[in-house]
Amino acid sequence: MPAVQSSAISGQGQLGLFDAPTLNNDQAQGYLSDLDKAFVDPATSRQISTIRTTARPDHDSVVLITAQAKQTGRYLYKLFSNVQELSFTNKWVSGNTLTYELKALSAKLKYFGHDFRYEGDRSLEPAFELLPDRPVPFTAIKPFYKRDTLVIHEGKAGLTGLIQNAQADFHPFDQQTDLPFFRQYIGLRDSYMELYAKEAETLQVQPHLRSILNRNYESFTGKYGDLNKGNNRKRILLDAALGFVVLSSLERRENETWTKADIFFGPVFPQQENLHTDDPTEALARSLNDKGIVDLDYMSTMTGLDDFAIIRQLDGKILMNPINRTWETNDSYLSGNVVQKLALAERAAETMP
Repeated sequence: MPAVQSSAISGQGQLGLFDAPTLNNDQAQGYLSDLDKAFVDPATSRQISTIRTTARPDHDSVVLITAQAKQTGRYLYKLFSNVQELSFTNKWVSGNTLTYELKALSAKLKYFGHDFRYEGDRSLEPAFELLPDRPVPFTAIKPFYKRDTLVIHEGKAGLTGLIQNAQADFHPFDQQTDLPFFRQYIGLRDSYMELYAKEAETLQVQPHLRSILNRNYESFTGKYGDLNKGNNRKRILLDAALGFVVLSSLERRENETWTKADIFFGPVFPQQENLHTDDPTEALARSLNDKGIVDLDYMSTMTGLDDFAIIRQLDGKILMNPINRTWETNDSYLSGNVVQKLALAERAAETMP
C-alpha cells in the first residue's frame, strides 16, 4: 500500500492533496468534536475521502478528514465512521501512521458482504485497497436453461455455471468480438425453445410463438446466413448446453443446401409413436429435447437401429463419460473444466480398463 507521504505538505502548510476537488469545509467541520477543534484549526478542515456501499450510495459509511494542527501547522488526518460495525481511534495522525490505519480499515471492510465505492482524492484511493466488486450472478434464468447455456450478462457473452436458487455464476468468454452474433442467436434459440416447450406441454398449436420463431430466423439468416454454415456452426456450438439442439432442430440438409425444419411450419409434438426417422442425428436432437440426455433406448425406438449402430453412426457427435458410464454429446462433455475431466477419465481408465 502506498504511504501518504508527509512531503505532500509543503513548508508553507499547503496540502498537495488538494490539487484534486475536495468536499466543502462546512461538511468536514460537522464531524469535529470540541476536543478536535481544540487540537486542529477547524477552518482548515477538509473531507478528502468518502467510502460508501453500493447498497446505500447516499450514505457516507467512512470519511477521512484532514486539518492543520494548531501547534505545529502540519496537516494531520482522522477517520470517522458512520456505521456501528466500525470504530476508529480518536487521535489525529500523521501521513505515515495513516497508512497503517487505512490498511487495518481495508482488512475490516473485506469481512462485510458489501461492494464499496470511493469518492475523493484519487491519489489516496489505492491506499484504501477496496476489493473489486463481487461477480454479479446471472438471474434471468428461463425454464430450459441449464449449466453451460450461452447467455449475455452485463454486456458480455459467456456460459452459465450451475443453476441454483434461480441464479447461476457467469463465465464470460475471453473474446467478446461476436457479441452481436450471440445476441441474435440467443433470441432465435430462446424463441425455438419456448415454442417447442409450450406445444409439448399443451399439445396445442402456438401460432404467435411460431411467428416469432420465423421472424427471428429470417432476421438471423438475413444477416449471418444458415445456422449450419461453417463459422456460424462453430460459434453456435460454443453454447455447450443447447447449441447442438438448435443446429439439429431448426435446419435440415436437402441436397447441398440447408432448409427450414418442420417446426417452422407446424407443431412437432413429442409423441413417440408419431416419430420415425432413419437419421440418428435427428433422433439425437429429439432425445436431447425430450429428455435432456442421450437416451439410446429412446433413440432406438425412433430409428429401429440397435445401440451399436446408433453409436457408430453418431461417431464424433457423442462419447461415453468414463466417470458415470453414460453417453453425452461431445460439446457437453468437452465443455467446462476439460483438464479436470481428462484427469478423472485417466483415473477411471486405470480402475476400469
